[in-house]
Amino acid sequence: ATDGLKATADSDVARLGGAIAAHVRQSGRATIQSISSKAAYQAIKALITAAEYLAQDANAASTGQLGAVFSERTLPVDGDEEARRTVMIIEAHFFAPAKAENGAAREAPREPRELAVGAKTNAGKAAA
Repeated sequence: ATDGLKATADSDVARLGGAIAAHVRQSGRATIQSISSKAAYQAIKALITAAEYLAQDANAASTGQLGAVFSERTLPVDGDEEARRTVMIIEAHFFAPAKAENGAAREAPREPRELAVGAKTNAGKAAA
C-alpha cells in the first residue's frame, strides 16, 4: 500500500485537514488513503479544510493553490488470498501559479467552475 495519511469514516476532519496541510507545507504533497465511501467523504472534506488552512498562510495568494489527483487501487485483504478491497488514494499537491513573461504571477485563465456531485453522478463526465 501507499504510505501516507489514512482517512476513516470517523476521522476528525479538522485534524486530518491540519495533517494534510502540514505534509503539503513540508514536502509540497500529501497522500491520503480511504477504504469506505464514508472515509472517502471525510478525506475530501479534510482536503477542503487543508486548502483553507493553506490559504491562511502568509503570501498564500502568490504562492499557489492546493490540487488533487484521485485514483484507486485494489488490494488483497490480509489472510484471504481471494478477497479484495478497493482503496481510494488522494494525492494532494501544491501548485505554484503560472508565471507571465515578465515574471509576475499570471491570473488564472478562467474562473473555477462550481460542481455539484450526487450519489449517481458520473465523476469522469462531471469533471470534463
